[in-house]
Amino acid sequence: MKIRTIADEYLFECEYKKFAPRTLRIYRQHINFLLDFLEQKGITEIEDVKPLHLKQYLMAKQKAKNKPNYINGILSTYKTMFRYFYNEGYTDKILTQDVGNVRKEKVIIRTFTKENIKKCLNTIMTGLF
Repeated sequence: MKIRTIADEYLFECEYKKFAPRTLRIYRQHINFLLDFLEQKGITEIEDVKPLHLKQYLMAKQKAKNKPNYINGILSTYKTMFRYFYNEGYTDKILTQDVGNVRKEKVIIRTFTKENIKKCLNTIMTGLF
């Protein structure tokens, strides 16, 4: 079965369920990017899509310097779509099941040292009197 055909069916289902217009626009954009990527590889049938193809697409997004949060958002769209494909009987397994999120960088927030706090308190106390 043509993946574009069932992707359109999925997007119709999202509209039917009254997804927010912004969500629909983002889903449509993410799905079309993936479908274009797959077509460039000669893949147009759902039966030919492998988890590796999804990982290759997400890797291309990483190489394009997209942030992990953005990439994981894209993956979230695909996870719901491929779950729909499975539930509707278009696939015999959820293709995104073995595709994990991209690891995010840990943000380290540097806090004040005891000396910084003492200086701040001294400055405040000196200014009050």
